Amino acid sequence: MVRQDGAGIPDRKRTRPLLYVTNFDPAYPEVTVYRADALDPHPIRAISKGLFESVGDCVSPDGTLYVTNIPGNSLGWISVYPPDQSRPSRMITNGVDIPDLCALDRQGNLWVTNYGGANVAEYKAGASQPSEIITRGVPYPAGIAFDRSGNMYVSNDSGGSQPTCDVVVYRPGKKKPARTITDGQESAAGIAVD
Repeated sequence: MVRQDGAGIPDRKRTRPLLYVTNFDPAYPEVTVYRADALDPHPIRAISKGLFESVGDCVSPDGTLYVTNIPGNSLGWISVYPPDQSRPSRMITNGVDIPDLCALDRQGNLWVTNYGGANVAEYKAGASQPSEIITRGVPYPAGIAFDRSGNMYVSNDSGGSQPTCDVVVYRPGKKKPARTITDGQESAAGIAVD
């Protein structure tokens, strides 16, 4: 995920965007960090502490990195790294059940798709306990994204007994999908909204 400084957001003395690449391999769990604007970038650092089978990541405007981890012998966790740090400051385990991907809304709240729990959990900025759990419309949640209006998009994988996959759209503050996108879907996973 690319982190860019936005208008009205403190700059933290960094003007160049960073690219965070999550490596999904239990033998080499790692997030590799690059300068996103470099022509042929080389890693500037690698993060491995606090990771097991890292799946997805998202970055807040202040540079806090969140990484989802599929479980080894647990339900999984989210590793939280302060800006420019390679060691987690904390692990989020409450409300986590085989976490897949994550996203931040405009208020800075963390949203996590829990594939094992068949839900999407919201964590208020800085919290380790979910403030909201959405279960309607997400039998196999994978990807998650927000648009400018605050609508949340969640992709459902075609796993288990569900014959097809889809993308469900929730209006801000709602737990029931406003609409479902099914046409053209085969195995939806990661999603993004421009």
